[in-house]
Amino acid sequence: GHLMVVGYGPAGPERSRLIATELRDALDATTVQVHIQDGTWRTRAGLAGPWGVATALPRPAGPGLPDLAATKDELRTSMAPLPWPVFGSPSPATLAGLEKLSPALRADVARRTLDNVAAGNDPVAQTELLAHLATSDLVTRDIILGHALDGTDTEARVNALVQTFRSAPAENRQALAALAAAATYLAAWNPPHVRELLAHADSHSTLAGLVSTAVDAGVNPHKLRSTLLRAVSIELDEAEHAGTANDRTRPDVPGTSKVQRKPAAPPAPARPAPSARKSAPEL
Repeated sequence: GHLMVVGYGPAGPERSRLIATELRDALDATTVQVHIQDGTWRTRAGLAGPWGVATALPRPAGPGLPDLAATKDELRTSMAPLPWPVFGSPSPATLAGLEKLSPALRADVARRTLDNVAAGNDPVAQTELLAHLATSDLVTRDIILGHALDGTDTEARVNALVQTFRSAPAENRQALAALAAAATYLAAWNPPHVRELLAHADSHSTLAGLVSTAVDAGVNPHKLRSTLLRAVSIELDEAEHAGTANDRTRPDVPGTSKVQRKPAAPPAPARPAPSARKSAPEL
């Protein structure tokens, strides 16, 4: 087989040639060199043959995947917060409605909100709601993380968490960066992406610390995903059992179509006042 050696930027051709030479001398390996710069790529076979024609980098193969980065600066920019936030805080009515939800209903809202953000439905309002849900309590945050990695559309959901962090107000960025770093790590994104996100997370965050340790140790993220999904399910069951779900109604939450207010029960008909009891005559 052939080994592919990729060089980035203006010095990419020389770096790829040096690495290819070392691989040939050490392993007797046959290599194909790839040079990526300014949104284009080209290849050459052998150590010093002519380079092929440069062509534009392909778009991501699946929905939700980030654009390919040709340089470290492009990678850093693609993971950095935007110059200004795109959204603020949910309305007081929305916050009041969310507070009345049981853990299970809150989890349902969080899952569908993440799906909406990943699909680009009402992006500003839904991203605002997702950011609040992900930073307001740990159970809901973990539900969002588990849902991002469960089933299909994983890349779109994970990228939705990255973009939510990037477009968030400053006060939410550290918590959202830790969540996005965990999601990208468990989705097996390249370690440089994960490390760029960790650079924006709270250094005292337990979640960020665990992700950083796992990345540095080279732990296979695929082995942790099923464990995470089981743990999230148990966590939600425990939270629901500890809550008072049976005593709570479903309030309106703007932007979440399936969570509706439970119709108020009709008032009971007024009973006629009981007739005054006559006191027994004294004997």
